[in-house]
Amino acid sequence: MNSTPSRKPIEIKAEKRNNSKKNLGRKSLLRNRIVAIIYDKDENQKIFLIRNEFKKVFARLQPNDIVLIDVEGKTYKTFVKSCDYFERTGELRHVDFYNVAKKTHVTMRVPFEVVGLPAGVKKGGSLKKFVDALTVYSKTEAIPANITANVEHLEIDESLIVADMPESKAYKILDLPQKRIVSVLVTRTATKKSDEESAAEPSKEAIKTTVEEKKETTQKA
Repeated sequence: MNSTPSRKPIEIKAEKRNNSKKNLGRKSLLRNRIVAIIYDKDENQKIFLIRNEFKKVFARLQPNDIVLIDVEGKTYKTFVKSCDYFERTGELRHVDFYNVAKKTHVTMRVPFEVVGLPAGVKKGGSLKKFVDALTVYSKTEAIPANITANVEHLEIDESLIVADMPESKAYKILDLPQKRIVSVLVTRTATKKSDEESAAEPSKEAIKTTVEEKKETTQKA
């Protein structure tokens, strides 16, 4: 198992908002703004994001990326918690951020990827991924960009589970140990190859008969 180091924090600017809730989403849209809030256990900060600028950032934003938000001179260290969209246009309507500046550790979903071609796939099997991300507990500054696992050793009808993943000093995987991550499934092609190989191999009885026939031929000679 390997992991890609955490990515460089993404920096954006925002403005404080004190508007009433009435028609706030529509007004902010007309003014090229996105309504947002930074959740904090002490005090939540309501903000406006500049739509065009945030859209550029959002296009490359990963769920576990740190986002540094400059709110009129004060910087918040955050992660995106959730997003809301306008039904008709699909444009961002509201973004929730979670302030982690005061936390040393966080729980996050980190993308999971496989590396290599399984031995079982080469024999006709099919690779099946059961998860796209794993839940990890990590220091805020050490959250990996992704977690990878080499699956070249997997044969047909073999699986990789969470318990098979090596431990990391940087983070701990919180998913259940027996949770299946990836498998090499049996396919018709794999079954056909197996049957052909079995048919091509002489049975023990056939080998025994051949040996006895050779003995008889030798004795007669």
